[in-house]
Amino acid sequence: MGNLIERDGKTYCVEEGGYEWEYEPTFLNHDPSISPSDAKIAELNAACNAAILAGFTSDALGSPHTYSFDYDSQINLGGIYSAILGGLITTPQVWRASGVPVPHTIDQLKILFAHGMIHKNTNIGRYQYLEGIALAGETPLEDIVW
Repeated sequence: MGNLIERDGKTYCVEEGGYEWEYEPTFLNHDPSISPSDAKIAELNAACNAAILAGFTSDALGSPHTYSFDYDSQINLGGIYSAILGGLITTPQVWRASGVPVPHTIDQLKILFAHGMIHKNTNIGRYQYLEGIALAGETPLEDIVW
């Protein structure tokens, strides 16, 4: 999961493996007609998406490996999982683990899919929890951080 850090007056998303990029959500220069709580929710949504897309770690191969989880990876992993469930794929398939193509057994692919869904749903759950706090209006918005 990517983490947001402040440095030199800028915000950066630092992803697993040390890759970082400048985080410039559009809500910072938002239209004045957008409420502060809506701007905070947009910020949280952007952080949630960045965390999901940053990828995840799985031990489906027996030891921890990192896996991409960009949009294409999510679609492709879901497609392989559906093909497994439909009996269309019954032999090991190559999937990138820590950036290296590695054969994964059917059981390993099922575990990988489950870990990907846990990663995604955990981040979505975190977003929804923080969104609820923002909407409740009882906590200063600047105290609600990803």
